[in-house]
Order: sequence, then structure tokens, then C-alpha cells
Amino acid sequence: MRDDYAAQFLVGVSTALVAAVFNLTLTGQLNGLWIVVAFLVPFTVLQLYQTAGLRPGREWRVRDNELIAVMGQATGDGAWELDAAEARPWAVFGPRRPLAHGKYRATFYLKINSLVGDAPVIDIDVAARHGQKIIALRTLTAQDFGKADLFQRFPLDFHLLQDENEIEFRLSTKGTPRRIVLAGVKVARRL
Repeated sequence: MRDDYAAQFLVGVSTALVAAVFNLTLTGQLNGLWIVVAFLVPFTVLQLYQTAGLRPGREWRVRDNELIAVMGQATGDGAWELDAAEARPWAVFGPRRPLAHGKYRATFYLKINSLVGDAPVIDIDVAARHGQKIIALRTLTAQDFGKADLFQRFPLDFHLLQDENEIEFRLSTKGTPRRIVLAGVKVARRL
């Protein structure tokens, strides 16, 4: 719960509610049963929050061995560099983790060395079932990047209609001579 600000807010509001009801009960302004309600309602709301999976986003990187790279090399600052001149399906993929049904946003943090041309450079996608089911796909050209040599966010929204056991985030190079650097992929739930 350390970085889960929504849960911290729920706990804070619950604590204030219980304290207020307890004080009102001690002064005789409320019936003693309200203390039970004041404990049960916040407890139930917090349980529903946690069960629904509304937690802060999770980030994966190649260097943490959560994303697997079949080409490229580490940059030394925790990112992974790819030569997009070599067309390679699923140059980076992973982590093959379960996600509950719901709406999500996967954000790929990428930079490119040159903005010249408009040929497809890379595909980013979200897949399930060992890559057999493509859930979301986006093709990026050099023109999609605002500046060269600057990390930029590329969001990819997707909706899971059912729980999936092995979601993976993939990057495929298209054979355009560019250097692409991947800092990581972050996934977060959307409301």
C-alpha cells in the first residue's frame, strides 16, 4: 500500500469516520450500533477496492529480466537499445503475467535516433496466450516521435473481457535503419 494513494485515502477517510462516530456515540448523540456500521462499511469498501484490482501501475524493464530481449544490448542506464534495421518479430516480449478483466493502458517508453522518413519502424502490441491472441497493436513511424534522442510515452489502451493468465507486451522491429531505445513498459488500470 506504500504507493497506493487511493488505498491510503480510503484508510484515512475510514479512520476519520470511525473516530467521528465513536465520539458521537460517547456523547450520546448516536446509538452504539453505529460503531459497528462505522467499522464494517470502510472495511467492505477497502476489500472491494482490493478485489477489483484497482492498484497503481506496474513497470517492467529488460534489465530486470521481466522483459526478454532476443536482440539488442543494454545501454548502461537501465534501458535497452535495438537496431530497427533488422526486421525482427517480438524483439522484446514479456513478462507473461496474469491480468484480471478490465480496462488497461500499457505505456511504452521509447526514443529514436532519427526522425527522417515515414516508413514503419516498430510495432508495439499487447498479446495473450503465448502471443496467439493480439489484444492491441500500434505501428510507429519516425514521425510519431516528437524529438530525436528523447524518451517519449506511447500509450496503448486495451480491454480484457475475461481474466488472462499470460499477458505480454511486445516490440517488433520493421527493418527501417533506426536505433530504438526502450526504457520500459508500464501498465495501469483505467476506470
